[in-house]
Amino acid sequence: MDIFTLALIVVFATALILFFLRIYKLYRYFRIGKNIDRFDHPWKRFLFMLYDTLSQACSRRHRNYYPGFTHFIFFWGFILLFPSIMELILGPIIGFSWEFLGTPLYQALFFAQDAIIVLIVIALAMAFYRRYVRRPYYIENSFDALLILILVTIIVITITGYRAFQIAIEGSYPTYMPLSLFFANLVRSVPDKIFWLYFFYWFHLGTILFFLVYIPHSKHMHLIASFPNIFFKNDEPRGRLTYVDLEKSEKIGVNDIRDFTWKDYLDGLACTECGRCTQNCPAYLTDKPLNPKYVIHTVKYSLFHNAPLILEGKDDTVPLISDNPQDHLSLTSDEIWACTTCASCIEHCPVYNEHLQKIVDLRRYLVMNEGSMPGELADAFKNLERTGNPWGFPSVKRGALAKSKNVKTMKEQKAEYLLFMGCMAAYDSRYRSAAEAFMDILNRCNISYATLGNEETCCGDMARRSGNESLFQTLAKKNIDAMKKYGVEKIITMCPHGYNTIKNEYPQLGGNFKVYHYTEIIYMLLREGRISLRNSGETTTFHDPCYLGRYNGIYDPPRKILSASVKLKELEKSRTESFCCGGGSGRFLMEEKGKRINEERGRQIIESGVRQVAVACPICMLMLEDAMKSLHREDIRIMDISEILLKNIEFKSDNVENK
Repeated sequence: MDIFTLALIVVFATALILFFLRIYKLYRYFRIGKNIDRFDHPWKRFLFMLYDTLSQACSRRHRNYYPGFTHFIFFWGFILLFPSIMELILGPIIGFSWEFLGTPLYQALFFAQDAIIVLIVIALAMAFYRRYVRRPYYIENSFDALLILILVTIIVITITGYRAFQIAIEGSYPTYMPLSLFFANLVRSVPDKIFWLYFFYWFHLGTILFFLVYIPHSKHMHLIASFPNIFFKNDEPRGRLTYVDLEKSEKIGVNDIRDFTWKDYLDGLACTECGRCTQNCPAYLTDKPLNPKYVIHTVKYSLFHNAPLILEGKDDTVPLISDNPQDHLSLTSDEIWACTTCASCIEHCPVYNEHLQKIVDLRRYLVMNEGSMPGELADAFKNLERTGNPWGFPSVKRGALAKSKNVKTMKEQKAEYLLFMGCMAAYDSRYRSAAEAFMDILNRCNISYATLGNEETCCGDMARRSGNESLFQTLAKKNIDAMKKYGVEKIITMCPHGYNTIKNEYPQLGGNFKVYHYTEIIYMLLREGRISLRNSGETTTFHDPCYLGRYNGIYDPPRKILSASVKLKELEKSRTESFCCGGGSGRFLMEEKGKRINEERGRQIIESGVRQVAVACPICMLMLEDAMKSLHREDIRIMDISEILLKNIEFKSDNVENK
């Protein structure tokens, strides 16, 4: 064995040992977390991981074309250059070469590598320009990021230099390697070509191995961690939070790094720091203290700080919640309560990180263990406990609206559908008209439906997402018991929050029902020809409710029925990109810091030039009407879809009897 091969073995083995020592340390850190079962359907998970990573789906989602292109090129650049890295290392040691593929494939591989190097250079220029010239607000220009770009630059320069001198020394003219051949022709007359060949070889190899050792210590651990993170992504419905067994849980929520799961830790390592969650967070964009990226980072940095102490048996760990945080080791209560749970962070995360579950778990700790919450929520919780609605209106008046429309209760008459009114339709004077309009449509179409009357209580959405798991389960069980008592199978909801909770979360408590949002029912009636719509031609836009769209993927039914009755104009931020109204998780009851989220959405609506906005959520109606008043644009009407349709609808039958 010559000195060259021996040196190569020593350097390569040292790099591998250092790499796996770090991986083993991270593995030990992960073992302090709680377990979570994400091993179901392994083949389905594996195939999705392959599709998502190899196709670089994250680069094509949400119109992130500029950074998407650069990331796509870097990813496939690594994939295509990796065979050469293997050959450069294993060739001198065991004589490995890709020539066994045969001449056509071998030459095609080298041609593809030359081509991707050109694209990598373009992508590098774009990345440097974006980071250090354009400097978007959601990107942090750390030394770590700069070092990685420099290392990638060195890698493409040195591989090209090595190949150029290799070709020049051989005296060959491989036309299937046009880039390498071009530079080889430039260096054919350079003296000491052997020296430069070894210089570029060792510089290239040294950079690669330094990269290997550095990755698990840096933010670029996502190059490795993103693969398992996608494999272990949450396959439950997006609108389903984790179930808490209140009887068996000694502690509810999280305030210690050991309270999180190993998957929460993996989220931190998989984070690419792309800033897409920050870029699309309505709280951050309106100057709230919350940055969803820092939620993920806090878990990671807390793990790195606290895990060594825990493994050494020490107990002086830093809590996850503190109003005097240090070095991203804790989150403040203001950060935790600023979230509207709109799910925009989850929607835009390229590696499927789970921001919201972490925030809700932190809220659960504050509410269930510390009794700490904003005053408005404390009042709402008391009202929910006493009267089943957040304002404290008498529970005996909950069924008054339906009764005034001569709608029977399930107790009085069994029906095909249960119409779950929800708190806003039952008590809010403005949204009552929307509920009345929908009931008129049901009545005219002879739909068999009834309500729970005063037996209905709040669905529990606000309580759960505000951290009061005990109250949520109490409210949910009361509704489930009433629904089961009357043999309910199909439920229609007016509110997307109730829709999501009953559909996705009641099954955790034994409540399994077929749930429809009211727009789905209207769309069904339209498809079946039981109603027809006159198109008024009035230009109208539609504001996508977070819990209807991003949470449950219902984008088309509202648009189909609106397009048949008005001239529909899309907002710039619509569908998956829709901007939250600001009212989720009880925020509609609470004061805001910074700018008001609903007013920011209001300004987007004003800029669109429309005079009428269709909504399909009572909280959205409340928040947007309030925004238009604050912005002195009350000429812009906020209308529920059912109200708009009732003006333009034609019924197949005029029989108004409610079965």
